Amino acid sequence: MSDTKSLIDIIKHEQGHFDAECILFIDLSCRNLTDANSLSVCRNLIILNLNNNSLTNVRGFGTLIQLKNLSLAENRISSLDGLQSCESLETLNVAGNNLTGLKSLAPLLNLTQLRSLCLTDRQNNLTNPLCDFPSYQNDVKNNLPNLDTLDNEWLGQGFQEHLTSLESAIEQLETSYNISKSKTNEKPTIIITKAASFDRSVHLANEEYEELFQTIQMLVK
Repeated sequence: MSDTKSLIDIIKHEQGHFDAECILFIDLSCRNLTDANSLSVCRNLIILNLNNNSLTNVRGFGTLIQLKNLSLAENRISSLDGLQSCESLETLNVAGNNLTGLKSLAPLLNLTQLRSLCLTDRQNNLTNPLCDFPSYQNDVKNNLPNLDTLDNEWLGQGFQEHLTSLESAIEQLETSYNISKSKTNEKPTIIITKAASFDRSVHLANEEYEELFQTIQMLVK
């Protein structure tokens, strides 16, 4: 199925579309593909699943500027060159490939919409050589500061910002006794986004928030 023309024909047949630009979702997982760069003609793709194939590169994906969710787990990809133009990309799974160093993630640096990146999937025992470095997670976070989740774990940057704000409020309350109690009777709204309910870090963050809020309440009584 490596022939590019037949690949597009198969997709059109399966989805019932004659115009490749009308295709929004493609699942080509487990197809033994060695080349998927012909998908560049599907310019309006939003979701693309290419898990468990034999792909080595994604150089032809530069035209997929509407793509939001891309799954490339279990392939043979050693470079993400081609993704730098996927400006709408929000979720990327590349666990189980051959990404060997931080430089291989360079095409992702300017993707400001990217919120979720998976390099290691512990549940399915999928990883990349770059994940062998003890500091890889910190390096990735520093280079991709907009991430909310890394390797299926919530990073909690947004929540940390709220905690910092609450700590600042406590300091102000400690030095001021003229603040109306009514202003703190209602708990501030904090929205935790993209966090799995089973993630232990979420529960810990909620507990820390509750403690801070209780401290504020005690200070203004």
